[in-house]
Amino acid sequence: MAFDFMRVNGMRFRSRPCCNLKRQSGVSRFVPRNLIAVLVLAGLMWTAPGEPRAAARLPLQDDEIVRLESDLVTVDVAATNARGEPVTDLKLHEIRLFEDGAARSIDFFASAALPDVSRPLAVVIALDTSGSITRDELEIQRRAALQFADLVRPESLFAVVAYNHEVKVLQKFTAEKRDISKAFDKIKDVGGATRIFDALDQSVSMLAKTPSTRSGRKMRRIVVTITDGIDSSSTINSIELIRRAVAANATIYSITLPSYIQALDGTRRRALTILDAHGIVPATGGVDFSADGDDYAPFFKAIAGDAAGGYQVAFYPSDAAKRDGKPHAVRIEVTRPGVQLRSSRQSYEILR
Repeated sequence: MAFDFMRVNGMRFRSRPCCNLKRQSGVSRFVPRNLIAVLVLAGLMWTAPGEPRAAARLPLQDDEIVRLESDLVTVDVAATNARGEPVTDLKLHEIRLFEDGAARSIDFFASAALPDVSRPLAVVIALDTSGSITRDELEIQRRAALQFADLVRPESLFAVVAYNHEVKVLQKFTAEKRDISKAFDKIKDVGGATRIFDALDQSVSMLAKTPSTRSGRKMRRIVVTITDGIDSSSTINSIELIRRAVAANATIYSITLPSYIQALDGTRRRALTILDAHGIVPATGGVDFSADGDDYAPFFKAIAGDAAGGYQVAFYPSDAAKRDGKPHAVRIEVTRPGVQLRSSRQSYEILR
């Protein structure tokens, strides 16, 4: 069976020799399901001719929410070399996709490595305000968050959550920097226990309701938490948290204020935190950074580049997977030596 590949705005998609047809409600014509998905994906990173690259930040509109009835499974992928630097020139033939251990065809492949196809972000900044944080550190984090907003596309959206013994939404999603800054002023209660898992769950729930696109570009959903990595009173467990994050296609990044221990060999090593032990960050395709100093800007810069760039890999699941309503494993590999991949999901589930 022959397949043709076409390229639209840096995105490569595979056309199928036949299409499943669905009748639109109230419309006396038939629309190919796969064609709808192709047209939507082709427009995710499109910029109209003459559209300014540094457009003013736009208010969130309800009609920007794209709802597509499709079984297409999308995975966000980041590629780095042995030095941890981004690899931005991978080609489709270098990527391998496996579903439940079996090799699968890739139906869509897109690279956001170039500036003109970089993606806007939906970001929840989750701040640990338990007893381990100081007012001076919060001010440093505020400045870093505002710098972060300058590094990403102007269509990006930001929300701010604070957590100690309770989880508070300080700012709902906004594109205005002044609102992000004001959110830090709302932090009054510093100290107490830590509910990091519950805070991450709240963040993921908020991200799940964000629009799929902004200004014609596919959005990337991420959480950035600044924390000591300790959880003492959450009600949700890590397994359910990971499941919900994967379902929302949300990636969690952490900036950890580390503690150190003296190892038996005399070396000084970072103490393992509960967040480390449960593997929540890598399970969602994120990265952890150790904040040994007072400068958070390099971490936010690295997160901005990692999240806004990278690749998108998408495929149609097997017919059996569409029907059984069970979780299925997804693995993506690269054939180029020396390149490592991180994926936003290691599984998917089609709910009926």
